Amino acid sequence: MIYEKELSDKIIGCAIEVHKKLGNGFLGKVYENALLIELKKSNLRIKSCYKIHDINQAQLINYHKATSKKVGYIINFGSSNKLEFKRIVF
Repeated sequence: MIYEKELSDKIIGCAIEVHKKLGNGFLGKVYENALLIELKKSNLRIKSCYKIHDINQAQLINYHKATSKKVGYIINFGSSNKLEFKRIVF
């Protein structure tokens, strides 16, 4: 069972849509802006990153502590032709 499946599907769907439209090779800010547009269309908001680092996971853990959200994503648009994401359930 996926925790928050509907929300998870929306987030990944938005990221896939951005990746389909832009592909890879842009600066992280371009993906962040595009993802924000897609998320707003779905009534969601998130912070995005260009490359996944350990610090991103630490930051996500801090967001969890501050908000008590049960699931979070780290999304990478830029490493290859494939969308990369890490889902963390707390």
